[in-house]
Amino acid sequence: MDNIITKFNTVFRNIKKEKGSDFYLFMVLRMDEFTDKWSVVVSAPWNTSKNQHGSFRYIAEKIREVLTPEEISTIARIGTFLPDEHLVTLFNQAVRVRDGDPVKLENRKINGYFVHEAYIFESIPFKDINITTEANPTT
Repeated sequence: MDNIITKFNTVFRNIKKEKGSDFYLFMVLRMDEFTDKWSVVVSAPWNTSKNQHGSFRYIAEKIREVLTPEEISTIARIGTFLPDEHLVTLFNQAVRVRDGDPVKLENRKINGYFVHEAYIFESIPFKDINITTEANPTT
């Protein structure tokens, strides 16, 4: 596994441990081989419509704690999504992984979207996560 993917795995595990909950989706992907920039996609119970900006800041800070400035420059965007948003449900249907080694997708079309390279660290539909209370919300 690439060094940067290993570092994204560390970011994933650090957040999961700190927040104490599963993710609906945590993945990094590149949509084409020409841009060569990563998109970080996160959906989790603690990311709600009321605190998406706070969740974004939190994730960005966790990335800064692990990746070098040069590695951070390879990130095009960080997206925080609610569990019922189209992108999240697409990947939840395509891949299921829970707290394991990341699943790698290469040169694959998912519902019309071409994915050059993706690493999915966790993908659990929101109906499959048992939530009794909101786990450590980000403010």
